[in-house]
Amino acid sequence: NYIETVWGRGYVLRDPEPAQKAAANG
Repeated sequence: NYIETVWGRGYVLRDPEPAQKAAANG
């Protein structure tokens, strides 16, 4: 879970558009 959160956070900062999709999926 920790890795997922970190990766998601970093991804959001880098790509907020695709991050929303990933967040909804996860």
